[in-house]
Amino acid sequence: MLEEDQSMFVRAVLMLGLIVVAYHLGAIAHKFHFHLLGENAITMLLALIVGIIWETASGGNENIDRDIRLNSKFFYMVLLPPIIFEVT
Repeated sequence: MLEEDQSMFVRAVLMLGLIVVAYHLGAIAHKFHFHLLGENAITMLLALIVGIIWETASGGNENIDRDIRLNSKFFYMVLLPPIIFEVT
């Protein structure tokens, strides 16, 4: 159970860090009137880059890949609240 809690913590910290970075990238793009890509496209590109880095760094290691897999508990506890409470 302790290993599962640690895995959930790693995923939560990673996801929240990505949310903060994506938010700031969107704010920077808005500040400099960069309209070539929207905030959603910037966020998807950031996720793509992080996914490529994660896959390259893990090297097929199952223990590392297990930490980033999406499950329902992680979705409801970490990903869904920012979607619901998004302030525009």
